[in-house]
Amino acid sequence: MPRNLRALVLLPLLAGTVSCALIPGPNLHQLKLTSVRVVSSNEVPNFVPIAKAALPERSFLVLNFSAERDLVEYAKRYEYNIVNDASICRDDEIDTAKLLQNDVYIYDPAGAVNAFRKDESEEASASAGYNVYIAMKPIPLASRSVFEYDLQHNPENICVQLKGGNMLGDSFVSNVIVVPKSAISDALTHR
Repeated sequence: MPRNLRALVLLPLLAGTVSCALIPGPNLHQLKLTSVRVVSSNEVPNFVPIAKAALPERSFLVLNFSAERDLVEYAKRYEYNIVNDASICRDDEIDTAKLLQNDVYIYDPAGAVNAFRKDESEEASASAGYNVYIAMKPIPLASRSVFEYDLQHNPENICVQLKGGNMLGDSFVSNVIVVPKSAISDALTHR
């Protein structure tokens, strides 16, 4: 096949493949809080690093939520890294001046949700929901200022939002999940 003819055949195929990779993924607008629990660090799965790097007897708020799509499939399809911001709410939005100490990743029963996970647990992830882990109290961090809070003695409304992107510059944000302080109080009572 002549070189020019081969280029005419391959160029549209290459353009189609590249353009599919550049199509941005949809934002996540249907995240819903399903449960709130308080656990000690020894009850947190081994794949959640914040609990293992923390003090031995530290408490965490575990927020379980559902999504309109399977987040593992979503991450893989668009090659997204998915993280979360958690803060004390200001008008039901994230307040960057009151960020909480949390594990930035989202977890399902198999581990962190990301585009490059090698397991075959996609079916289980959507049905079990997803977890975010937030420290009930902050611990001091070397040479960094920390927003002081105590959810155990002074529960407040918490806002959580997922965000992320890929190496091509595409990004997404989710709706804000509002965790009412009454749900945190109930979780502390039923611990």
